[in-house]
Amino acid sequence: MKPFSTIAIPHRDILEGRLTMDVFAADLWEVFKDRAPEEYQDPDIFFRKTYLTSGLKNLLDIAEKRLGGKGGDPIIQLQTPFGGGKTHSLIALYHKAKELGINLIVLSGDKFPAGKNEPTLWEEIERQLE
Repeated sequence: MKPFSTIAIPHRDILEGRLTMDVFAADLWEVFKDRAPEEYQDPDIFFRKTYLTSGLKNLLDIAEKRLGGKGGDPIIQLQTPFGGGKTHSLIALYHKAKELGINLIVLSGDKFPAGKNEPTLWEEIERQLE
């Protein structure tokens, strides 16, 4: 059996000590607002650095079929524990939808202030679709 260090070669940013902890804090809202680290913001870099598991490939295939009007489930439930890749999957779906030219919105409940004078989620949806 080959030593692990010969088959699992880290990305260059890890080897050069340029990797910072904020890169691990994936945030779909920040990607949507164009404020995320380039590892998440740039779809080419994102997919180059993302290991496409069979589950993620399947998710992207289902979404592409559905968005292209060729079947696919209309609702997909992501069931993983903390750290299981839900946000990473959502960012992958976001980039796939953008690649397909889909007009999409992103809602993140923790990014909206609470209060009766604040915009509702419906108003936010309308604003993003304008």
